[in-house]
Amino acid sequence: MDSPARRDFRAFDSVFVILVLFLLLLLLGLALPKATPTAWLMAAAAVTLPIGVVLGIWIRRRSVGAVLAPGRFTPGLVGWTVFGSAGLFLALMSLAQPFLELFPKYKDEIEELTREVGSMPPGFALLMIGVLAPLGEEMVFRGALLKGFRNSWGAIAGLLVSSTLFALAHGIPPRMIATFLIGMWLGGLAMRTGGLAIPFLAHALNNTLVLAYMYLELPQLAPVFAAPGAAAFLFAAWRLFRPDERSMQGSAPPGAS
Repeated sequence: MDSPARRDFRAFDSVFVILVLFLLLLLLGLALPKATPTAWLMAAAAVTLPIGVVLGIWIRRRSVGAVLAPGRFTPGLVGWTVFGSAGLFLALMSLAQPFLELFPKYKDEIEELTREVGSMPPGFALLMIGVLAPLGEEMVFRGALLKGFRNSWGAIAGLLVSSTLFALAHGIPPRMIATFLIGMWLGGLAMRTGGLAIPFLAHALNNTLVLAYMYLELPQLAPVFAAPGAAAFLFAAWRLFRPDERSMQGSAPPGAS
């Protein structure tokens, strides 16, 4: 059952946090030189997001601990989250190229973004994109936004709105569609576990797999791999979200924990 402090965090509080973040990122953009490398821009934004969320919650006199609670973190949750996230990654990655062909005018933007990320030192990219970015984004989208919108408008509306804003924050339309689906998965995990630890794990795993795929220069996956990926994801989602509470305490699938 939600605590009174968590119920007190409403949609207006979520909007207030968005405004605080917007102002901080605007000031950051004005303070940094125009020629700042993309890697340093990403690092600055990754640090700014958690600060902005905590500041916004604090100004509104809400409980930071309640809004950003880690929630449940059991071996069963970890195992099925890893299994499902890997399946979702496999499905989306195998469909990436055919899907991108539907949006040819954005192909250059995607390739440029890939080159910029690929030019970062692997360790720096892993820290920024694999750890700090998921941490900040989970605090924003599954913490401040999902909780506030859910408390005011209900679970479905909160999930849809927070996932849509998560997608819009990633800019390029082909990425936005995939990011919306990932946001729905992460939001579902946040609501199922009551906190941010499990969605952060899923988010960090997805980003790390993307980085590994890029730096290892692996070949493009054939669309045929979408089916087993989707099957693994759906099975893990069934295990995690079915009403039987005992499934949350079950053992992880082999090799997934």
